[in-house]
Amino acid sequence: MNPGAIWSQAWRLARQHSWLWLPGLFLAGLGSGNVDLTLPGTLNAVGDRTLVYSVPDVMGIVFLSGVLAVGGVALWVAGAVARGALIVAVDRLADDQPIDLATALAAGVAHFGRLFLIGLPVAIPALLLTFVAYTGALASLSGPVAMASNLVLTVLLPVCGLLVITSLALTLVQHFADRAAVLEDLGPLAAIRTGWSELVTHARQLRGTIAGWAALTVLVRLLLVLPTTGLMLPVLFSMVAGGGLAMPGLLLLAVAVFLTVILVLLLAVVNVFMSALWTLVYRACRAAPPQAPATHPEEPAPPEPAEGQA
Repeated sequence: MNPGAIWSQAWRLARQHSWLWLPGLFLAGLGSGNVDLTLPGTLNAVGDRTLVYSVPDVMGIVFLSGVLAVGGVALWVAGAVARGALIVAVDRLADDQPIDLATALAAGVAHFGRLFLIGLPVAIPALLLTFVAYTGALASLSGPVAMASNLVLTVLLPVCGLLVITSLALTLVQHFADRAAVLEDLGPLAAIRTGWSELVTHARQLRGTIAGWAALTVLVRLLLVLPTTGLMLPVLFSMVAGGGLAMPGLLLLAVAVFLTVILVLLLAVVNVFMSALWTLVYRACRAAPPQAPATHPEEPAPPEPAEGQA
């Protein structure tokens, strides 16, 4: 296994086949093969004021949260299809076999059920991180004094770190399980067992790849979460709760939206690259000869008895 050659081939496939970026756009939700991040603290959207919520304000916040939740679920479903489509596409392109977007998406739909089930455990820390994001955004509507004294935000910081580490570990196993399910036509449990076995067997060879993947994934996701969770979400909650939006806030929101669009496009390319990387890694792991079990040095054979001896 040559990690450098695998990284180079993955980047070449992601760069040359730009139609793969379309399914890559949907790999941003829960259990989508990415690490979900959030921020324990967000922009103070109301300045020195403390908002008093009326019943319509609370209903507006609940409605906005529901809309965002429904959008997240839709993205989750689309992400499972996109995962299967990218795995099949890269597997065929690596063998120089022709494939188009429609064929790849059809394969993603065919493998949707098992990939969706494999992604369920990965979605648990992502759901908790989403709750943390909403908590931080709502706390930003309480004014700076209350935010400074809010012990909840202090507790959320280590919780976020623990959830991100958990998400990283589960996502790594998911990468191998997804490919076992798609490339070897295994059910969810069998795919998880096979993927885990391959990961453990080749963990020493994949240390550099895992470290590079983790660093790149966290960096890109953190860049995306800064304008979304840190800026857009608290401003939207403030508007729904009747806090209004002054011109500086409106300009800040416009900049955040622009940055989010650019970063989502960047994330799509990174998603395709990472999907191609793990598909090629899995193929290399399966093609590698099995490791011979450790053997003890052979003991010298006892000398043959001399002629005429019993």
